[in-house]
Amino acid sequence: MIWTTSNGPIYYEYYTTQIKDAPTVVYLHGLGGDCRAWDFMKNPTLNTGYHFLTLDLPGHGISYRPDNNFNFTQFFTTINTLLDEQKIKRYILVGHCLGGIVALHYTYNSRIKPESMILLNSSDSISSLVKILAKIKIVTNIIPDFRYKNHIKHSKYMNTGDINIKRLFSDVSHVGLRSYLRLMASLTYVFSTHDLSIIKIPTLVIGGKYDKIFPLNNQKYIYDKLSKASLKIIDTNHVSVLNAQDKVCKIILNWLSKDL
Repeated sequence: MIWTTSNGPIYYEYYTTQIKDAPTVVYLHGLGGDCRAWDFMKNPTLNTGYHFLTLDLPGHGISYRPDNNFNFTQFFTTINTLLDEQKIKRYILVGHCLGGIVALHYTYNSRIKPESMILLNSSDSISSLVKILAKIKIVTNIIPDFRYKNHIKHSKYMNTGDINIKRLFSDVSHVGLRSYLRLMASLTYVFSTHDLSIIKIPTLVIGGKYDKIFPLNNQKYIYDKLSKASLKIIDTNHVSVLNAQDKVCKIILNWLSKDL
């Protein structure tokens, strides 16, 4: 569905079950991806009785593209307004990569906290490489906004490595180079100085043993800082939502089974 906001359109999908007061699991995709990355969790989530919500974050998929003033708080505003729009009071956040960063800092700032949170292959901040690349933002106004205006066929990139040229080209060509650089620039303002220990909700931190984008020390850092965190390490790389779907699904469902 397309939802029109003051910043532009947001694409989302929301499916409910017969258990009206059940929490909604909100799935957030990674940088360069889109909501289709979570298709494998739709039916398993609904079959447990939870409602299922996923969206194309700003700058991704069919959602609006950021202008030169885009900042990280627009991720928060989008999620917060969408939850209000759908009258969702009980929810659980699940985020991969960028989605995990968004989930973590949304939880830090939100008034109505999620009941729990799952962070996959994520971090509390970004690498120095991204900070360097983000400085290219000053030339984004002269970069053509060419991109494919549809969702990525993620099944084409299963079992790929962290640095896979074809998959990265697909990500950038769907997001658009201009938008990609602006998104990275917005990440330089992620609040890495925040005291994460004030987050008191149960949180499952999942790390990939072979993750080169956000290595295990990133997940271990989050685990150490959060007061109610559990840590799970699986034999996969950064793109666990493509390369370890069965494992990820089993872990998420096991976590959800504790809440209903």
